[in-house]
Amino acid sequence: MRQALSALLEDHQLKEVSVQTLTKTAQITRGTFYLHYKDKADFLLQTEKQVINEWFEQAEMVTVIADTDSADGVTRVVGFDLNAGLQFADQHHRILATLFDTQFPQFRKMLLATLIQKLYQFGMTFEGNQQNFHMTENEIPASYLASAFMGMVMQWLADDRRFGYEHLGRSFAKLLPSQEATRLSQWFLTASLKA
Repeated sequence: MRQALSALLEDHQLKEVSVQTLTKTAQITRGTFYLHYKDKADFLLQTEKQVINEWFEQAEMVTVIADTDSADGVTRVVGFDLNAGLQFADQHHRILATLFDTQFPQFRKMLLATLIQKLYQFGMTFEGNQQNFHMTENEIPASYLASAFMGMVMQWLADDRRFGYEHLGRSFAKLLPSQEATRLSQWFLTASLKA
C-alpha cells in the first residue's frame, strides 16, 4: 500500500487519490482495504504512525554512557543509532519522501514531536530524575537537535540521496558537539558510524 501511495503521488495530488485508485494500484480489493482502514484518512494516519514507529524500532537501542554521578560510572539509556536510523531512511526513501511532502504536514509534526519527546526521555534518564532535568533549559537544545536531524533527512531525500547514509551520519555526528546541546546530543549514538 505504501508503494502504491508513493507511486500515485508522483503524478497526482493527494486529494486526487481515491481508495479505488489506491487499491487498484496496490492490487488489492477494496474489501481488504476496509478490513484494515476506515477510510483514506485513516490509512494515511496509520501509515504515518507506522513509519515513525518502525523507524524508531530499527534505530533505538540501549547503550551505556559515561556518568560520573552514578555508582558504576555509567548510565544505561535508550539512544538513537544514527547509522541504523539513516539506513532505515535509505531503505524506505520513497515512502519517507512522500510523507515529507507538504501534502502531509501532520507527518512532520508527529515526527518532530516524537524526536523531541525521545530526547526529553533520554535527558531525564541521563540526569537520573525529573528534578535534575530542567525542561526549560533543554527545550531549545531538544528542538534544535530534532529539527536538525529531520531537516537533514528531508534535504537528503529531496536531493535524491546524493550521499551515502553513512557519510550523512558521520557529517551529522561532527556537528553534534555544540556546547549547549552536548548532553542531549549524546542521544544520537554515533559509535556504529565507521570513519
